[in-house]
Amino acid sequence: MGLTDKDYFFDICRDKDSFFIPITFGKEKSSVAEMIVYIISQEGPLSIKEIYFKIKRKRSVTFQSVFKYTKILEHSGVLKKEYNKYYINLDWVDEVICFANEIKEKNCFYSNLQEKQ
Repeated sequence: MGLTDKDYFFDICRDKDSFFIPITFGKEKSSVAEMIVYIISQEGPLSIKEIYFKIKRKRSVTFQSVFKYTKILEHSGVLKKEYNKYYINLDWVDEVICFANEIKEKNCFYSNLQEKQ
């Protein structure tokens, strides 16, 4: 049994120090939160209403769900808000890049160890 959007998000975004990494990037099985991040990353600053209508075209979703996850993403530092428009927080992007680089470095190290054995 897979995690629901609620389970997934409240485990990952429990506090301000944790950050969210979208895994499926706008694909059919994306969570609402992943879709929000993907849409804003592709189309720039959007209001919650604009985000809602863009997601609604792709899947069945309530406005309350889009509102809730947009606020969670804002609180967790993934999104920033200015003049009622949400945009991607570039500091979060830098954190994701650093995290991805750490994964790459560690896995290259382990991969090289396995090749030598």
